[in-house]
Amino acid sequence: MTSDTDDADIESIDGIGPKTADTLREAGIDTVGDLRTMERTDLYDIEGIGAATASQLLAVVDGDDAEANEGDDESADESNDADENDADDADEDSDDTASDDTATTTNTESSGAPGLIDIRNETVELAPELISRDLDGVIEVTKRGDEWIAVVEMIERKSVPDTQDILGRYEIEFDEDGTLTGYRRVNRYRRNESSPDEF
Repeated sequence: MTSDTDDADIESIDGIGPKTADTLREAGIDTVGDLRTMERTDLYDIEGIGAATASQLLAVVDGDDAEANEGDDESADESNDADENDADDADEDSDDTASDDTATTTNTESSGAPGLIDIRNETVELAPELISRDLDGVIEVTKRGDEWIAVVEMIERKSVPDTQDILGRYEIEFDEDGTLTGYRRVNRYRRNESSPDEF
């Protein structure tokens, strides 16, 4: 990766939305170069980042290092261009609402709209308070039209053994700006059921 890229703002990394970038900036990580100097365990310790996000960030930075070391500058630039095109294609495929080929993560980030990771982090933070239950896990985060839907499992009743816990599956809705707009329970079942049904 060149020194020009090291000086790039942290938000220029694919998948980093405004909320995650702000969290990183509060921890003193303003540029790609700052991120490059961080250890994985140090990133885990930043409140609001977590293991999955830290791994994703370091994989992006490490992947860029490997490309830069593979050959001369020209072949590294070609690899970077190909990777950017692949990332753009993946973003367009995953965004059901993309109406043309110009939609990219850069456009989303520059508009201040939240990304997938931002919605996931917001869900982890809000779900226990909103539903007044312990969060068991985030099952899915998807974008439908102009809104984000996060599906979570909450522990509605703890049991011994924990295979008898009663879980509730909830859909939590956010608007395109990442503001919570509503939630609903869509299912309730025992943890050990292979195909949960309403009971």
